[in-house]
Amino acid sequence: MSRRIILSPDARAQLDAAARWYSRKEINLPRRFRAEVQSTLLGIARYPYAYVRIDAAVRRACMNRFRYYIYFRFNAERVLVTGIIHQRRADTVWKDRIDNFGGRSDD
Repeated sequence: MSRRIILSPDARAQLDAAARWYSRKEINLPRRFRAEVQSTLLGIARYPYAYVRIDAAVRRACMNRFRYYIYFRFNAERVLVTGIIHQRRADTVWKDRIDNFGGRSDD
């Protein structure tokens, strides 16, 4: 079963900010970054239980080629992405995001 993917406003802003940062490094990096985010999100939508649980309702997917985590929660119909955060950033960032974007999941 594949779930619908919803990015929170914060996650969307983080995605755009990372792509802008990569555009200053190399012309093709933003496209490759977005492609990997998309690929990871498709994997999350298909197999959300395959990713590490870091809280009662929050899971984290690690991207392969870029040092980013995708924080999400899910239910039967959708995946709610609450953060796309560089691995060097504090883990506490995702906790603020989950509380500000619709509460808990029922997975």
